[in-house]
Amino acid sequence: MKKGSKDKYIFFLGGHDLEMMTIREILEENNQKYIDKNLKWGAKLSEYKDKLAELQPGEIPVLIELTLDIPKPKNAIIIDHHNKKESKPSSLEQIAELSNIKLNRWQQLVAANDKGYIPAMKSISATEEEIKKIREADRKAQGVTEKDEKLAEESIKKLKTEENEITVIRSLTDKFSPVTDRLYGKTNRLLIYTDEELSYYGEGKKQIVEKYEKFIEEGKAYHGGGDSGFFGLVKGKWEKHEIIKIKNEIINLTQENFYSHHIFLFPFKWEHHKKNSKSLKDKFDLAKFEKGLTEDKDKNVKWERKKFKLVKKNDKIDFSNYNEYNYFYEYVRAILYDLDEDLKTKKTEENDQLIRHFEYKIEGQLFYYIKLFGENKLFQLEIGSILLNVYGTGTAVLSFHLRNFNHSDKNDILKINKFGRRLFPPFYDLDDLSIFSKNKDNTSPEKVLLETKKSELPDAIWTSEKDYLNNINIQDIKEIIEDEKKSKRFEDFNEYKNLETVKHGTFSLPNYITGLFPTGLFFTHEKEREEEANEEKEKSFKIYLRPILDDRMYVISWYGNSELINRMNGNDKDKNTKIAGTDPKVEQEKYLFTTNDWWYSYLFVDTSPTCHDEFMKANLIKEATYTRWLEEGTIFGISRYSFVMLTSDFKDTPGFLVRHLQTLYYKMAELCLLQRATVLSYAGEVTTISNLTTPYGNENKDKNYDEKTTKRIIEDIYKFYLLFLNKINFKEVTAQEQGIEIYNLMQKQMRIAEDIKDLDREIAELHILATHLEERAQTKKMDALTVLGAIFLPFSFLIAFFALLFYPTDRIPKYIFDTSSIPNWPIITAVSLIIVVGSLFFIFLKKRLELEIKKTFFGKNKREKNE
Repeated sequence: MKKGSKDKYIFFLGGHDLEMMTIREILEENNQKYIDKNLKWGAKLSEYKDKLAELQPGEIPVLIELTLDIPKPKNAIIIDHHNKKESKPSSLEQIAELSNIKLNRWQQLVAANDKGYIPAMKSISATEEEIKKIREADRKAQGVTEKDEKLAEESIKKLKTEENEITVIRSLTDKFSPVTDRLYGKTNRLLIYTDEELSYYGEGKKQIVEKYEKFIEEGKAYHGGGDSGFFGLVKGKWEKHEIIKIKNEIINLTQENFYSHHIFLFPFKWEHHKKNSKSLKDKFDLAKFEKGLTEDKDKNVKWERKKFKLVKKNDKIDFSNYNEYNYFYEYVRAILYDLDEDLKTKKTEENDQLIRHFEYKIEGQLFYYIKLFGENKLFQLEIGSILLNVYGTGTAVLSFHLRNFNHSDKNDILKINKFGRRLFPPFYDLDDLSIFSKNKDNTSPEKVLLETKKSELPDAIWTSEKDYLNNINIQDIKEIIEDEKKSKRFEDFNEYKNLETVKHGTFSLPNYITGLFPTGLFFTHEKEREEEANEEKEKSFKIYLRPILDDRMYVISWYGNSELINRMNGNDKDKNTKIAGTDPKVEQEKYLFTTNDWWYSYLFVDTSPTCHDEFMKANLIKEATYTRWLEEGTIFGISRYSFVMLTSDFKDTPGFLVRHLQTLYYKMAELCLLQRATVLSYAGEVTTISNLTTPYGNENKDKNYDEKTTKRIIEDIYKFYLLFLNKINFKEVTAQEQGIEIYNLMQKQMRIAEDIKDLDREIAELHILATHLEERAQTKKMDALTVLGAIFLPFSFLIAFFALLFYPTDRIPKYIFDTSSIPNWPIITAVSLIIVVGSLFFIFLKKRLELEIKKTFFGKNKREKNE
C-alpha cells in the first residue's frame, strides 16, 4: 500500500456499518480529512463525483469500500476486502496501517467482526459479552430498528424452511443482520431473501461464488468472509423472478446434492471437403476450420476460440489453470493446450498448427436431457461447458462436461453413462421369422428400433435451456417431448427408419451435436463428400467427418456414494469374506470390488454385467482397476471406452479429487484418444495410398493421381507421422507417480502401443513402396536411354562397316579377322541384331520382375490387414 503525508489523504467513506463508523471515529481522532455522505451498503464512487472534482493538486483520495462505477483518480488508494480483495485485511486494519495507528481491543473486535463475523471474533478470544455488544452495535450502525428486530423474529417463526440442509428464510425486513444473529450456531448454511435481494451464509459459499463469478465482475453480486463467509445479490439489480431462480439454483448447488460428474468425449477424423486436396496440410487446415466454425453466415456464432492462459482478464492468477499446466511436462503442453502468446517459447511457437481450442457459448443455463424408452422420467444434467479441440493431424475431440444434481441412485448413474453417450443406433432389431425360414427379413420400420431402445438406445437425447426438473409447474413428459421436437438440438433416432438416412452409410451426426454448429458445416457420407467436392464451393468451407470409435462416445465419470465405496474396499462386516480367486483351486482373500456387479457395469459402461464367467469377470475387473487409494475411499477404473472414479459422498470427499478428474485426468484421456485417433487416421491414409496403385498393373482408378503425386503424398504422410511421434506420442506425460501409473494403464487398455507398432510396419512398407517408385522412375529414364542406344547401335555398326570397306586392307591386322576368307558385312549385321534383340529381351525380363515384386508387396500387405 502506498503511503504519503497524512495531510495529503482525503478519505471517502462507503456504506455505513459498524466498521465504517469506527473508521470515521479514528479519522476524527487523528484529525484526518474525510467526506461522508451517510451512504448505505453497496455505495458507489459516482455518489462522490462532485467532491472528487474539487480535489486539489497533491491531494490523494482514499476510497473506502466504494463500488468503482466511474473511473477513479489515477492517484487514488483503494481500501476494500470484498470480492477480488477478499484475501486482504479488513478495511479498518488497512486504514490503521496507512495512518500508522495501533488498534485498541474494541477496534480489533470490530475488524474481526467485519472480516469473519462471530467465528473471527472467537478466534481472538472474544467473550460472549464482547460478541453481544459488537453485534448490537453493528446492527445499530446498519440502521436496524426495533421494528426490524420484530420482523426478523416473525420471519424465522413463520417463513423458515429447510431445503437440502439449507435454512431458507423469506425475510419480512430488508435488514438481514437481525436474522443471521438469531440463527448463528443453529445452521451451517443460511439463505435469506426478499423480492429485491438475497444473501447466503456458511459452507458452500466458495462453490456459489465460482458459479456466479460473472455477476460479481459485473457488479451485480458480492462476497466476502472466506470459504464459509457470505454471498449476496446487489439490491436494485434484479427482478423478483430472477432472485427466485437463483435461490433455487443455490439450493440445488449444495455439496450433498452434487452426486456425479460426467464427460462424454466424441473423437473424430476430419478433413477439407475438396476432392483435389492432395496435401495433408491442405486437408487438415486449422485456419479454415476455425473460419467455418466461428464465421456463421446467420450471424449467430456460438463458438469462440479461447487460448490457455495463467492470468485472467482482470490480471488475477488463474489458480486452476496453474495447477493443471504445472502437472504436465513442458513438451506435452504444446499438444494439450492452445497456448496464449505469453506461454509460448521457441519450442512451442508452432502451437497454432497443432491445436485450436474452442468453447461453446452458454448464456444462462443449458441442460443435457436423456429420456429412456418406457420410463416416465427425465435424466437432467447441467452442462458446465461444451469444448472442441481440433488438431492439425486431421483429428478432433468434442466433449460435453455435465454435472448431476438430481439423480443419486447408483443405477441411474449407470443409465446416464450407457444411454447418454449414444451417437446412433448400434443395430436394428429384426423379426425371428427369417432365421428359420426361407423368407428374407421383412421387419417393419416401426419395429426395428423398438427392442434396441429398450436395451441399448435412448428414446431421445437433447439439450435445452429449460429447467424442467426444478420447475414447480413441470409439464407431462409427453408434452415436453412434443415441445422439444421443434428444436434442432433434439434427437430421437427415428430418422434411422428412413431410407435417406442410411442410404450412404450407418453414421449420421445426431441433432444434439449438429444443432450446436453452423448449418451444413459437417457432412458424414462418402457420396456427399464427392458431390461437395465436384461442386467446388470454396465460399462455404465444409468438413468431412468420420467417428473414431463406434456408435458411442468415450465416458469419463465420477460418482460419490459412501456406502458403495465402503463395500468396494471391504470396510464393512464382509471385509474378511473369502471369495474365489482366478484359480478355482485356490481360495484367497480379495477386495470385494473384484466380484461386484455394479463396479463391473460402471467400469465397462453398461447397466448390468455382460460377462457371466465369475473367474473371467474377476480378471477383467482386476486388470482395469487402479487401487492406489482404495483404502482411503477412492477407486479408479479404466477401459478402452471409459475412465471412471468412485469415492465417498461429495461432502466427505476432498474436492481436489473430483477437480483432478475434471481437469488432469480428462486431459490425459483426451490425449490418449487423440493418439488412437491419429494412428487410425494415418492408417486410413496409408490404405488410400495402397489403393491408388493396383497389384496387377499401373492402372490408377483416380486419374488425378500419378506415380509422382503418389510419391509426394507418401512423403507427406511420413512427415506427419514424424510429427505424431515427436509431438503427440509420449511414453510419459507427468512426473507424478500416480499420474504415470494412470497414464500407463490408459495406454494399455486402449492398445495404443500395439496400434502404433502396426502403423510403424505400414509406414515402413509405404517407405519401401516410395523407394520402389523412385527406383522405377529412374529405371524408366535408363530404359529410355537403353532403347535409344539399341536403336542407334546398328547405324553405328553400318557406319563402321562402310568405313572398313573403304579402309585399306593392308593396314588391318590379320589377328582381328581374315578379310580374304570371310565377308565383312554379314558378321557386322549379325552382331548388331544380337545386341538389339538382347537389349529388348533384357527390358522385357525386367518389367516381368517388377510386376512380380509388386504383386508380392501388395498381396502380403492385403493378407496382413485381413489377419
